[in-house]
Amino acid sequence: MCGVKKIFIALLLIIIPINISSQEDNICDCCSYASLQYQQDYDEIFSPSLIKSFRFKEVKVYTESKSAMDSISSNKYREINFKFNDDGLVVLKTHYNRMGKPHSTYELKRNRYGKVSQQIFNYIDSLEQKASFFSSEIIDYTYDTRRKLIKIKERDYKGNIIPDEKAKYTQLRYDSKDRIVKVVNHRNYNDESSISITEYKYSNDSLSSTFQTIRDGTLSASGEKKYNNNWKEVSSKLYNENLKSDAFQYYYEYDSEGRLIKFQSISGSGSFDECPEDNSFVDIYLYNDNGFLSSIEHEFAGNSCKMTFEYK
Repeated sequence: MCGVKKIFIALLLIIIPINISSQEDNICDCCSYASLQYQQDYDEIFSPSLIKSFRFKEVKVYTESKSAMDSISSNKYREINFKFNDDGLVVLKTHYNRMGKPHSTYELKRNRYGKVSQQIFNYIDSLEQKASFFSSEIIDYTYDTRRKLIKIKERDYKGNIIPDEKAKYTQLRYDSKDRIVKVVNHRNYNDESSISITEYKYSNDSLSSTFQTIRDGTLSASGEKKYNNNWKEVSSKLYNENLKSDAFQYYYEYDSEGRLIKFQSISGSGSFDECPEDNSFVDIYLYNDNGFLSSIEHEFAGNSCKMTFEYK
């Protein structure tokens, strides 16, 4: 599985456009479907009240791919498996890659309010058991008295809590309307710190916001976001100040119930990605009659990937 590269809170769904006839070559493999893989929580995707009311304990997620060079879709293979607790909240997700081979697990520990308090990542073997030759990767989540997430901090490779100046962490601040106004990202490389600070300014009249990111004292990015009447994001533009060019544009569409039904990503000359898809794609979200997410259709450069959900 490819490494994760985040720019703000972007959905990075990366697909490799190559022939799918080989099990080792798959256009939907690698970093695909990051919207499901790398989220901090899943309440907006899997409604806890719905999951609880139907008494579902897990959802199996499968992917079927079709390349621009092939008119026949490949067989479905497993992508992710989510498990829920009695309150309908995700507590474990298992990732698969290379045509469904086990890869890793994310255990989500929750506090008494149901918020994620800790994430434990482990590589797994072919029997889906923890790989003994890799240590666990632990991330702690901290909330304020309003139950708003204010800090995400990684532990060291031994699982120990370390001082902030030596740690990788993110801090968030909110205004009186619970909107994010400041994000501080701290990284430490060989005992050298790097800090980026993103600040947001909101306009209530125009349902919009502008933001700037200062990285190690230098302006590195800027942009703007637009929202609907419920303050859900409908568009976002990011400008790369270093390259003096557009980096990304994101567009969101929702149904009458506020569920995401379409997401589009357009990359610009000021963006960079390690995978050939280059962050230009369209996602269509479909729901069944009971309100559960049933599929995500992902299209880019003539290729398509369809992710389906089986609830149990």
